[in-house]
Amino acid sequence: MPPASGVRVKLDRVRTLRLGWRALEKLQEEHGISVEDLGAQLQTGQFKTIRLIIWAGLIHEDPDLTFDQTADLMDQADFTELVTAASELITSRFGGGEPEGNSKAATAKKRTTKKTAKARRKPAKS
Repeated sequence: MPPASGVRVKLDRVRTLRLGWRALEKLQEEHGISVEDLGAQLQTGQFKTIRLIIWAGLIHEDPDLTFDQTADLMDQADFTELVTAASELITSRFGGGEPEGNSKAATAKKRTTKKTAKARRKPAKS
């Protein structure tokens, strides 16, 4: 993942989540979470995992941010957007894809793509 990329999410203000080496090391050192564990736990929808990803993603902006302070920031955000942002961050970092940027825009793009694909499958009326 290039250093300038990331996933934008609205918390107390619009912030960019990034998972650099420092964040990954802190996840492992402070919370005992490996990259494999993180992906697996995210798929099961564990709330703590979502907060861990958001916390780790914010370390580049605020190295002193605590796990508890992250919960306070998350309380100011839309739940669905947080889950989408956490998923995009993991996918962009480890799944080989670039993040779409703003989570709401990414969701809208996915909907448009699905509608377009569905419309293409419908046979033309004679």
